[in-house]
Amino acid sequence: MSEVTRRSIFAGSSIASVALEAEIDDCYHRLHSGGILMNTAASNAEGYGNRTAHQIAVHPFIEAFDAEFNRLANVLTNHKDAIESSAEALLKNADGLLRSRDKMSDTAVSNQLSETRRLATVLEDKTIRINAEAMKTEKELRRIAFLADTKLRTACVDQADRQFSKEPWVDKVSTGHVVKILSDIFSFIRDIEDKGRDKGAEEWKAPASFERVTTKYWVKDEALPEVLLKSACELPILVYGRSGILTENPKDPSEGKGEFWKTMASPISSVYFDSDSMDLYKERIKRSEGAQLFRVRWYGDKPRNDEVIYLELKTHHECWINNKSVKERVGIVQRNMLTLMDISDGQWTSDFAKTLVIEASPDDNEAEIEASTALLLEIRALFCRLELRPCVRTSYTRAAFQSSKNNELRLTIDRDITVIDETSVRNDGSWCIEDNDNVPIQSFLKVPYSVFEVKVSGGLGPIFLEELQESNAIVEAPKFSKFLTGASLHNANKVNMLPWWAEDPLFEPIFKMRQNTRFSKKIESSKALNADLLVSPTSYRGDTSKESLDLSSNAFDLVAAEEGNSSARGDNTKKGGLFGLINLRSRHHAKTDNGKPTAAPRSPARVEPKSFFLLMKEPSSSGSQLEVCLC
Repeated sequence: MSEVTRRSIFAGSSIASVALEAEIDDCYHRLHSGGILMNTAASNAEGYGNRTAHQIAVHPFIEAFDAEFNRLANVLTNHKDAIESSAEALLKNADGLLRSRDKMSDTAVSNQLSETRRLATVLEDKTIRINAEAMKTEKELRRIAFLADTKLRTACVDQADRQFSKEPWVDKVSTGHVVKILSDIFSFIRDIEDKGRDKGAEEWKAPASFERVTTKYWVKDEALPEVLLKSACELPILVYGRSGILTENPKDPSEGKGEFWKTMASPISSVYFDSDSMDLYKERIKRSEGAQLFRVRWYGDKPRNDEVIYLELKTHHECWINNKSVKERVGIVQRNMLTLMDISDGQWTSDFAKTLVIEASPDDNEAEIEASTALLLEIRALFCRLELRPCVRTSYTRAAFQSSKNNELRLTIDRDITVIDETSVRNDGSWCIEDNDNVPIQSFLKVPYSVFEVKVSGGLGPIFLEELQESNAIVEAPKFSKFLTGASLHNANKVNMLPWWAEDPLFEPIFKMRQNTRFSKKIESSKALNADLLVSPTSYRGDTSKESLDLSSNAFDLVAAEEGNSSARGDNTKKGGLFGLINLRSRHHAKTDNGKPTAAPRSPARVEPKSFFLLMKEPSSSGSQLEVCLC
């Protein structure tokens, strides 16, 4: 997009900051001099209300501030309306091109497709810039409101809060509408380029087992529109249970317009299981070969009685193992969960497990049934061996982008992630917390970021990831785990290793809060641990003169460990770290310039077969052990 075009997008939207600050200064001088404007006093006398002398003195600024607020809101609304209108027109053209392509020459179709793609990219860029300008404008208006409150004793900050909680500042519909339209436009383009092959996209079904490489990123709320827009241009929005174009009537795209996160995204809940001694957590955080994670997942409302629920088993494999990490899933009816958890009768027979599989998936073929039966027996064996019970629940809203024709590339954005302590309520009649159970408020914790996942199976990731990283819209979070987050936060008295993101500036206060409320005694750490390998919260603060960190009279000393892989960014982590706020260094340079340790690195040491290693163990006062492998 040319610089002239960029300037034209925001023409008239510059904030009159200098004029507003001058008005603040004038009102300030009037307050201190005891004089007011004659026309303001006259207006007050003519029936505009019984104002105090202070209100009369600051009225010129309040009036100017309100006028500027309204002007900028109108400018933003007009920009968004124009973009929506252009997007809807472009979708109509793409639909028309699809219907008339057989009557056009290949050259004409190719030229039209190129122009449609170019215009769609321009709309994407405009929408991103409008959202960025809106955030910049909001920040400046808040600054002026704070300045006015400080100097004039007004209530402009509260007024601004009320205004910014409404449209157009709160974008509940506009950007999401453009995201959906762009997704459909590029779907039309792909369909035309395929010359009608596989025109009727089938409804997507989750595979029972698949291998993939997943890269995770953190996203702040203000960057979500940019990530959504670029994802929609790369892959179509995938809505579970729907297929094809998502716009209800391409000839009138404004029909069915609604909030993106309510209409195009899906609520997902997962209950993660672990033993009472957190065996799965401990193996998972160390990235041990063969480490497993088990969860029960559902979409939307919690299934009841004979409705199907999904059991998922994730198995981690190291890079030196030929097998790749894999996720497997099998469905059973919800009422059979208590049967799975009751291990009094030991391991099941193959016939019994097969009966449960067929009951949930009667239409599966014999090969699928056999594979699902084997998986269910493996899960049952895990329950019998570790006596698994519900540990933590995660709840969030997911927007997914994927072709319904394959699983080669999948993009997901998880928003409003909440981790819930499943151990806080015991219900003998149910296997997990029910909707009508009273749950302590401290059992709910909100994750401070949204999570963007890029899942690749047999190919390369999208190019636009580099653009998002360069714009600081996303930051890589190697091996970030909702399970490890929730399990460590809600079981602070049972774990002796924390994930590396416990020292991220937005996560750190949450972890400290949980450690303060859950610990009744200090966990002693081994003085023999190498500070370059494992760093406690004490040394994170740079206080090497104390053995532990004392917070509000509750002491703790947890080892901050990380959970990345050997291909993570490591030494390439830029100064400033995640969003420019923290500084993580490599394993061999995990000290500051003054010799004091910094946060634990993201990429852990790896112990490959036949490599020399030393396993250090030293009992703590609580009976737990701290473990670290030295390569």
